[in-house]
Amino acid sequence: MQLTTILLPILLAALGSDAKSNRDICTDKNPSATNAIGKFCQKTDMVVPSSYASIGMQGYNSKTQVHIRGNCNPYQWVPQQYCMSQLFEMCAQGGKHGAKKRKFGNGGCQKW
Repeated sequence: MQLTTILLPILLAALGSDAKSNRDICTDKNPSATNAIGKFCQKTDMVVPSSYASIGMQGYNSKTQVHIRGNCNPYQWVPQQYCMSQLFEMCAQGGKHGAKKRKFGNGGCQKW
């Protein structure tokens, strides 16, 4: 019992130390995407639909862009935490450059 109590935290720490975050995976794929997500998600009062969300933000190069389009009625707020976590997850799970599309919000009215 005591050996398990001592070894379990050590084993969990060793296993967790190699796990990369979605942000790290995204950065490995496309640093420009990480840049665009960071800039885009700085807005604290983003709603969908809005011109800001629809136009989006470019990264270091013009080939990398993030945006959220949609037809939510009423407008839906996109908290910074969800903006960052969902976009980094999409990038990490996306293609070789991080591209991916998903729907969020009530009834899928937000098109990321």
